[in-house]
Amino acid sequence: FYFIAPLCIAAIVLGIYIIRKSTRILIYDHLSEGSNKGVGYVYDILSTQYPSSKVLKDARLIPSSITDDNPAVKPSSDIIFVNKCGVLLITVITDKGEFDNPKTGEWRYRFVDSEGKVQIRKKINPFDSTIPQIRAVSDLLKSEGIYSKCIKRLVVYTQSKIRFTYNYSEIIHVDKLISTIDEMNSKNELTPSEARVAFAAVTKYSAGLSK
Repeated sequence: FYFIAPLCIAAIVLGIYIIRKSTRILIYDHLSEGSNKGVGYVYDILSTQYPSSKVLKDARLIPSSITDDNPAVKPSSDIIFVNKCGVLLITVITDKGEFDNPKTGEWRYRFVDSEGKVQIRKKINPFDSTIPQIRAVSDLLKSEGIYSKCIKRLVVYTQSKIRFTYNYSEIIHVDKLISTIDEMNSKNELTPSEARVAFAAVTKYSAGLSK
């Protein structure tokens, strides 16, 4: 009995893990089949892999009094993810085409329109536009006694027909999102308690700005 019982418990634990893993894969495959791969798509992937209490969508971080005077400042983060890796501010790109994407300064977006004509448009640089967001979250965390430099940015693109002039580690395809976060989580920037406090603080702050 003393030999069989641990094996049974181990088998049950393994079975639960396999079922959860298989369920997540099925849900991910189902999501990937959809045509609307926007912010909601990335949010659903994260919420499937991690508890929803760690993910926020369209979270406002900058007051309108600031964004009204400076349209280059992005008022909301497409997605905020809080875990051991810290606080991730995620910008989602859904366009197909080519991006001239310097780390600082304006981006240019080149694409072919529905009439087959090549178009070039200016794009706000997500690295520049999220600088005020980082400052806001940093001040917020400091007010909660969290001084770790744990705020990071990711740019996640969801289309396959896309090309960037410059490759940065912070720009990834959505297929690499979970593996990237898992790798970042291994560094343990926040304790579980700090992550809960940070998520609650950001949620409350964002809700206050959205009223």
